Amino acid sequence: MKIKILLLISILFLLTSCKSTEERRKEYQQLGWTDETIERVLSKRIKPGMTQKQVKESWGKPRKINSMISLGRKRHEQWCYGTNAYIYFEGIICTTIQID
Repeated sequence: MKIKILLLISILFLLTSCKSTEERRKEYQQLGWTDETIERVLSKRIKPGMTQKQVKESWGKPRKINSMISLGRKRHEQWCYGTNAYIYFEGIICTTIQID
């Protein structure tokens, strides 16, 4: 019985915490994102030039993040999605998308 109650509470939490597409659109507009970027994020299509936040909103949290600092003191990151998708960032800006 306790398991059923916990399961029901978990499902209700998930349902109430999910934002609608329109709620997400308004949130992104308030952040100053362009209409093109908003449409890309909502349709899960990323492109170079997007910020880390935009990529994460579009594709979700990466499976793994590899970081390094270059000699010029710039931060470089590789975000790994699944087993064959890699997103590269310089600072917080996406520079390359590699899908094998």
